[in-house]
Amino acid sequence: MRRISIEGALIGTVMGRIAFFVLFCLLRPFVAATSRLNHVPSEIFKGNGLLCMTVLIAGLACSVLGGFVAALLARHDEPLNGGLTSVPTVLIGILYMTRGMGPHPLIIQV
Repeated sequence: MRRISIEGALIGTVMGRIAFFVLFCLLRPFVAATSRLNHVPSEIFKGNGLLCMTVLIAGLACSVLGGFVAALLARHDEPLNGGLTSVPTVLIGILYMTRGMGPHPLIIQV
């Protein structure tokens, strides 16, 4: 258990989620302007492949940032501690899939 830095993994996870939230807030006016809507309903993402890819890439980049922060804070076993930042996100995704609350069909979520 000494190899795992709980603090580093938790702070890295929170850092990645905050970074994604900030990027999504910056992306929101662009989506509203291009779709002629004042808000961003989830249906926009289903019909716009470019927007889905942009959000996916932004999410992946923020996850990498969170892993990097966790590895820096841990100062040991960097791959392990950086990888642990993905565990809460994966668990939430599994919870959504098992309860049928996911925004996409099951095959896409898997």
